[in-house]
Amino acid sequence: MGRAYYKTLAGLALMFFVSCNKEDKAGNSPIPPAGDKVFIVCEGSYGNGNASLSIYFPEKDSVFTDVYKAVNHNTLGDVFQSITAIGNRYYLTVNNSDKIVVLNKDLTLFSQISVSKARYIVPVNEHKAYVSSLYNNKVFVLDAVNATIVKSIELSAVNTEGMLVDGNHVYVCPWDTASDKVYVINCEQDEVVDSFIVAGRAPSEALMDKDKKLWILSGNNAKGKRSYWTKIDPFTRQVLKTYAFDPDVDPVKPVMNKTKDSIYFIEVNQKSGSEHNGIYRMSVYEDGLPANPLIPAQSGQYFWALGIHPNGDIYVGDPKGFIQKSSVIIFDRKGVLKKQFSVGVGVGRFYFSD
Repeated sequence: MGRAYYKTLAGLALMFFVSCNKEDKAGNSPIPPAGDKVFIVCEGSYGNGNASLSIYFPEKDSVFTDVYKAVNHNTLGDVFQSITAIGNRYYLTVNNSDKIVVLNKDLTLFSQISVSKARYIVPVNEHKAYVSSLYNNKVFVLDAVNATIVKSIELSAVNTEGMLVDGNHVYVCPWDTASDKVYVINCEQDEVVDSFIVAGRAPSEALMDKDKKLWILSGNNAKGKRSYWTKIDPFTRQVLKTYAFDPDVDPVKPVMNKTKDSIYFIEVNQKSGSEHNGIYRMSVYEDGLPANPLIPAQSGQYFWALGIHPNGDIYVGDPKGFIQKSSVIIFDRKGVLKKQFSVGVGVGRFYFSD
């Protein structure tokens, strides 16, 4: 990050930032250290406009909350969904405020882009990215140089959600209970050129493993659509394997580890029960789904954020009902607790940067 960021934080830190470790030397020197950073997306509580951005510095064991407000003297908006780095800027989707907030590397505001219910952004290159959108049947094309939306690409399904870039193609998952297809967009033409069928309905997430095989998560538990993993060869479109979750299981927020040989995901028990509630891990070569969680949620607890640090640490977020400060809990790769601290309301995602 640039010098301007450090100068800004130095003047504002004592007023706005809170260290997560009382023994941290950052309490004496409020300027955050350079190096490894974890950006923490705090969605806020729906309709209350209390979304926020936190940053954790693992090497110094210090956390700074409500960073956007501290730097830019304004609130972020309502429902902070995701953060994506493209070139020398950060793009923050704030979906219920119908905007993308564009920040410079020093976290000062560059611009805001009006986009209906923006969800996720995937960079095609440093000049172009795609934006998915809740309730819409469109993927928006973002000019990352000028920070503007230049056009849109229509699909025959709504709720464009998770996306994955692979070479000249982007795979788009429409989280639509009427759809069993993933759409393929040609990045050079900005056109849908193909689609393929997956198990179940409402595909939401696309991952790619070390062997260049696609993993598509589908399902919508709240609307009675059972969840599945579908493993696919993206070149032949052949379904290699399907994994069916129990009908009452709600898997969310899947991520790969650095070596892309293991998938981690959250199972959420919406009734706060202990069964199917926690962090699960499976090898991409497994014949079946894991029976037990690597990290079980405690009674009355559920998780809503998950990230795997390049060093293998597992970052987990507990939103605590979206009505109070959230908890970030860090475990080692074996699931042993290492650290816990508080951030803003509704912790939802992690982005790892250096």
